[in-house]
Amino acid sequence: MNKINVVNVYAPNDPVDRRALWGELLSVRKSVAGLCVFVGDFNEVRDTSKRLNSEFIASNAEVFNRFINYAELCEYQMGGGSFTYVSDKGDKFSKIDRVLVCKDFKDCWPGASLNVLPKGCSDHRPLLVGDPRLR
Repeated sequence: MNKINVVNVYAPNDPVDRRALWGELLSVRKSVAGLCVFVGDFNEVRDTSKRLNSEFIASNAEVFNRFINYAELCEYQMGGGSFTYVSDKGDKFSKIDRVLVCKDFKDCWPGASLNVLPKGCSDHRPLLVGDPRLR
């Protein structure tokens, strides 16, 4: 049985602070034994298609993608919608919430799926990770 390390992420709005967080998370990833899962609000998108009616800053996405690569993390394709955040006015959309896992985790659950659920009282849509084989 593998040890699973789950890190709940709530990244700051400030890009400089987010970059510092990527460094801290990379240290965590490299220092723990077992499988790693990073889940939560990363407050960053990976490419321009993950924002609608809000500002995309390519350099921030590049640093975020570099962190994901250095940490050797990957993510499941998300079903149920393209965006996880909806502004209060309903006019801005972003995919800033995600589940990043190490390759060994994904190898253990290759059939797992990630789905975004309908928006409730929060401006973020909940994420559901599940393995259809366990239903």
